[in-house]
Amino acid sequence: MDRTRAHEPNQLLQLLVERVADGDVEGLVALFEDDAALDTGGGVARGAAALREFWDSFVASGVAVEVGAQSPPLIAGELALTSTVMPDGGVTVEIARRQSDGSWRWVVDQPSLNVTSRSAGAVAPDRLSADADPRDHTADDAESSTDD
Repeated sequence: MDRTRAHEPNQLLQLLVERVADGDVEGLVALFEDDAALDTGGGVARGAAALREFWDSFVASGVAVEVGAQSPPLIAGELALTSTVMPDGGVTVEIARRQSDGSWRWVVDQPSLNVTSRSAGAVAPDRLSADADPRDHTADDAESSTDD
């Protein structure tokens, strides 16, 4: 099957949503590099075989996935950091790598990051918005968790 490839890092999420809806397990695995790591919430799936097993189970569960509010990708050379605030308030964080054909595939996927605690240097969810730039917030803005 000839599958659409991501031509920019944030396109990976849209392709994931489409492939989950279509039940396309092989298409989901193809969004990841062969040795990628995915936090499944119950452990880490590493490599194509483990990813295939995870996505097969996920698709069979019937869980629907939606595209949330994606932040612009932070690109450095061949790597891109992507993140999305999902409709349920959860946050995803991924690292994608540009492939030799110019397309992008995920290397690391953390689909459910807990952003409710305010640790040093973190930006609290109530301070995130589509217009906010997280770089505008420093560790001094966050509550310190260190003791003197």
